[in-house]
Amino acid sequence: MSPAAGATELHHPRKDPLRAPRRSDCRQRPAGVVRVLDHDPDLMRDLDVEAAAAARVYALARGYVLDNGHWTPPRASHCAGAIGLLLLDGLMTRCVTVKGIACPELLGQGDVVRPWEELAAFSDGERTTSWRVLKPVTFAVLGDRFAETIRRWPSIGTALLTRSIDRSRWLGLQMAVPQVRRADDRLRLLMGDLAGRWGKVTPYGVVLPLPLTNQLLAELTCLRRPTVSSTMTRLARTGEIVRRPRAGFVLNLSEEAGRLGEEGSLRAAA
Repeated sequence: MSPAAGATELHHPRKDPLRAPRRSDCRQRPAGVVRVLDHDPDLMRDLDVEAAAAARVYALARGYVLDNGHWTPPRASHCAGAIGLLLLDGLMTRCVTVKGIACPELLGQGDVVRPWEELAAFSDGERTTSWRVLKPVTFAVLGDRFAETIRRWPSIGTALLTRSIDRSRWLGLQMAVPQVRRADDRLRLLMGDLAGRWGKVTPYGVVLPLPLTNQLLAELTCLRRPTVSSTMTRLARTGEIVRRPRAGFVLNLSEEAGRLGEEGSLRAAA
């Protein structure tokens, strides 16, 4: 199958697997066919130059854009055979609520999710899952055709599996943060971990371009919002974590920044 033929089939309106759910209050719109590896070149890090060039052309998927707001994911019947949804940019939360207690998870560029499976898993009424877009998200539907295509390059599938493992590790780190006694240490650890995923080193510190409210930080660290507000004020005075209008945060956590820089795990800010 030629790339042109694949793009034509992906564009076919009758084969659109995702229609915007009526219950969502965020706008979902098609973004056409995307070259997945152009948006996420790290998936082909183990390919040689020739294989990478071919994979860029043939690894196509449908793209969608979500505006800010609460999102209702597609049902399993709309995503049969799909590997999952690959987030290409933006930021969203997946929040599991158990008896009124919210436990959010931050998701962004590079994460792979299969939200339709949770709809069936959490159907007892005691636990619910909700999704909210904090920064407009673009995602690609890695459907059965994409899965068939990347069989030529098994390392891409391995890289996607690694993403899922990494996500579980980040969740483990998030679960460890509330075990720390001091509120300021919890926030330092959380922000340092987030900088490892989405931060950018600058001469002024590590820029973390995430729209995180004090309420969300409170839920991520198992603190009360007033505690987060007062603690963030103190950390701003010392210059450790400073909130910037429309720019997220600037971090000067020398130990975390140095460790993350050495590991080369900091991603460029969008």
